[in-house]
Amino acid sequence: MTIRTALATLAAVNAPSNWQPQPHPGWQQQPPWPQQRPAPRKKRTGLIVGIVAGVLVLGAGAVFGKLYLDYQEMPGGGPGGQPVAQCDISAELRQQARVSSFRLAGEPPRARGMKHSNCFWEQTAGKDGKDTRKLQIHVYDFRGANRLPERDVEQAQNAYRGAASSPLGMDRQLAGADEATFVDASALTTAQTEANLVARKGAVYYLIKYWGHDKGFFADSPFPEAVAKDVVAKVAGELLAK
Repeated sequence: MTIRTALATLAAVNAPSNWQPQPHPGWQQQPPWPQQRPAPRKKRTGLIVGIVAGVLVLGAGAVFGKLYLDYQEMPGGGPGGQPVAQCDISAELRQQARVSSFRLAGEPPRARGMKHSNCFWEQTAGKDGKDTRKLQIHVYDFRGANRLPERDVEQAQNAYRGAASSPLGMDRQLAGADEATFVDASALTTAQTEANLVARKGAVYYLIKYWGHDKGFFADSPFPEAVAKDVVAKVAGELLAK
């Protein structure tokens, strides 16, 4: 043991009880590291709400845009063809019915027998309005189908009575008709109006159908049945007068 070591030991033994050894002059006591708290997270509620609101606005705009385009769209096609005589109607009646485009769906055969004409009056796009209207005319001509004219009339009567199995009667006189009646259209399941009328004059039997709906912004709706009945009655009157 060296003299310096012995003196240090003796000083430590004789030091007061609250004495603490001093650090070596070359040492520097390091301060304790501060505890870092995590930075608070920024609330993104406003951003999320803004994104959701923007998506909803865009979605609503797309829906209303499509509804508006559908509402403004004009139904129908081109002007159609030249009407055949047995299905032709006046310009005034075409305007009332909102149909101006003619199409012959079934042309009667030239051979002997019953002659059936299946005619459609539809809308011309941009001319007849945005509400859908269609007119169909069936003409069953039994004249000359048999050797006896009485047999022609009998066949026309049978065809008429078969079509008029659910008669509704007439609310007006139909000039030129041997018999005529509105028929029930209650089997129609779509949201539109339909009026059907059957009429017979001698050996010629007519079936006239008129239907459509009024276009709405959110949903379509039927138009008044009285309007549809008025159209088919006037069509029958013009055809019977030929």
